[in-house]
Amino acid sequence: MNFLPRKLNYFSSLGAALLVCVASKVSADIVAPNDPNIRYVGRFDQTDPAAPRMYWSGAHIQGWFEGTSLSVTLDCATGNDYFYAIVNDGVPQKLNLGQGVQTLPVAAGLADAVHKVEIFKITSFYNDNTAFRGFVTDAGKGMALLPPEPALTIQFYGDSITDGHGVEAPPGGNAEPEYFNNYLAYGAVASRNLGMRYMCTAGTGLAVKHPWPTLTNRPYTMDLHYNAINPYVDPVGANLWSYANDRADIVVVNLFQNDSWVKPTPHDAATANGIRASYKSLIQSFRAVHPNAEIICALGSMDIVNNPVWNGYVNTVVQELEDEGDDKIKTLVFPFINAGRHPIVAEQQAMGDQLSNFISATYPDLFTRDSDGDSISDVREAQIGTDPNDPNSIFKAVLSEDANGGFILSWPAVHGLSYQVERSSDLITWTVHRPWALAASAPEETLILPVDASSAKVFYRVKAATE
Repeated sequence: MNFLPRKLNYFSSLGAALLVCVASKVSADIVAPNDPNIRYVGRFDQTDPAAPRMYWSGAHIQGWFEGTSLSVTLDCATGNDYFYAIVNDGVPQKLNLGQGVQTLPVAAGLADAVHKVEIFKITSFYNDNTAFRGFVTDAGKGMALLPPEPALTIQFYGDSITDGHGVEAPPGGNAEPEYFNNYLAYGAVASRNLGMRYMCTAGTGLAVKHPWPTLTNRPYTMDLHYNAINPYVDPVGANLWSYANDRADIVVVNLFQNDSWVKPTPHDAATANGIRASYKSLIQSFRAVHPNAEIICALGSMDIVNNPVWNGYVNTVVQELEDEGDDKIKTLVFPFINAGRHPIVAEQQAMGDQLSNFISATYPDLFTRDSDGDSISDVREAQIGTDPNDPNSIFKAVLSEDANGGFILSWPAVHGLSYQVERSSDLITWTVHRPWALAASAPEETLILPVDASSAKVFYRVKAATE
């Protein structure tokens, strides 16, 4: 598989002084949703800042907490929502919510250090919606400084396949809420493979032109839902998603499966023209809100991929848009699973891997883009905590003298990265002074250096790695 390597290996020789900011700390054991070191990824209804609400699957909350334990407080509308709680990128823990406010344990018995947490909505708005009411940490602990976000974002628009409908279903199961799992759907898989920020706007039953009976208060088509925060309310005013800061680099559109069931082929000319016109208008709407994104018009992996008529609609519209000057649009077809059901875990994984390979092979320049011309890609700068738009923002170490005549080595640090310190007397041969270790503090780490009277000069360097 041609996924980008997660390992990065940068070093900093001693350099000039740098500006250091300080992470906010929460002195109490309750962390409110408006803590600046909580990150919201996806669409959240922020009408009530004390309870940001999630409707769309794939919405997730990220943070780094101090201490040995953590709980999360969630407020579920009807008791049919499921979440993953993921600590330190470990095995996800499934949270089965009841109705109303509940505080659920996420981690316990950890080392007294800084740990990563992610709370991920795996079920569809079709099933339920839930508000986040904060974290509970050890007494006197709080949230640590957030690492930078990934440099690249991928946005998905789709139906039940993208939503994660029936991913974990046993034979004969399908629509029950406990079988939905957006985290295991192909979009989330591809995002993790590529290290990209994941945004998902998908719902079971959504169509382009010919939908099932509506699940919301308007025709159940993507053009009336794609820009909504709450899919049950018209996307106007406070419920209209703002694309002003939505920096999607890649947009994947995977629709038409429901249309194909509701409006089976063959189609007369009027029907065919109407379907093509609706699809073209929808893609043009996505282009309007994602003007610089690479758009992938996908199909599959259910029975629509075996129907040349629907494939033809997609290919014709993409060709028309290319002829009209859009040079950032392509097609992709996932293989037919031939199972009479939604794709399950292994099939979704294969789709995610296929999409990852397609993206890394088709858009290599995305991953090597260097906006500030400092010879380090934007992707790598986001990982090591430097600013990809500032050529003066570089990873560098600083040497200072302490009050006792000793020396202190300091460098910018990001939670989740490991650092190794090496030394040399000639800048040719290097030995390990301090082996790889996860960052214990951020935004800066320090190390007291010994005074070596046996050498006239000693050089130190710091390496950073993602794993």
